[in-house]
Amino acid sequence: MSFEIMSFETPAQAGEYEYEYEYEDEFEGEFEGEFEGEHEGPNEAPGRAPARRFVKDFSGPPAECAAALRRARKTRAQALAIIDLQIATAIKLLRKAAADLKRGSRSTATSDLFLKIFRVRPGFVPTWLKTTANIRDRGDVVRVRCERVADLLASGRIKFFCRVTAANCPDCGDDNSPFACSSFGKHRVICLGQPFWDDMRAGRMTSMLSTLMHEPFHIFFGREVTEHRANAGKFGGINCIVQFAFEANRRRPPARVTQRCTDMAVRKELEFA
Repeated sequence: MSFEIMSFETPAQAGEYEYEYEYEDEFEGEFEGEFEGEHEGPNEAPGRAPARRFVKDFSGPPAECAAALRRARKTRAQALAIIDLQIATAIKLLRKAAADLKRGSRSTATSDLFLKIFRVRPGFVPTWLKTTANIRDRGDVVRVRCERVADLLASGRIKFFCRVTAANCPDCGDDNSPFACSSFGKHRVICLGQPFWDDMRAGRMTSMLSTLMHEPFHIFFGREVTEHRANAGKFGGINCIVQFAFEANRRRPPARVTQRCTDMAVRKELEFA
């Protein structure tokens, strides 16, 4: 299951991250040009509600959304506008992080940040990594993941549900206590849990942004790459990539993201400043 706040720990498998390179071209060009020039906030005109570009409406049973919106103390239009704005921000942050990691554009500051979070520099190449023209080192791995998830968010093709249930998100159970749960590739769905709506009620925008940035990594890269395992290494989950995206944009991620990245076990590939 792809709960953001839960990890399902299984022994790391030898060579399991050979899957990292497989997904780089799966949706190549599918979303290109569809949402150019993403805005930082909703477009507003006198007398009109903010325009939404990335999420048009909620999916699932109306009663579930009615209950979630009561909890958040928001109208449907307000909640959708808030989510749309955070998706726009997530796209911007991910694309900036990816741009910083392009070969030939990596600054000393980017390299130092990468080392701090992942314990290796962007140019590090594990002996087992199967390189491609687009992925030659660890920096490329993170760059491609950020690029693909930004494109997926920008596509507007993710369905958002107001409650975590197995019916809404087939890879999830019926536990509504996580911030969110999503799919491992077969379905473009995100179920928003009770803590997400509590965040909305309290105005915790950074927490909502983190959740909406986190879940599409599960959808795009699947179980082999993004299922949470405490002993899978800094690249074996999502929290360290989300932390990098925040800090590359000089933003502070939620404390839970930083702590979970810190708690991820380090593999043998270490490099020190």
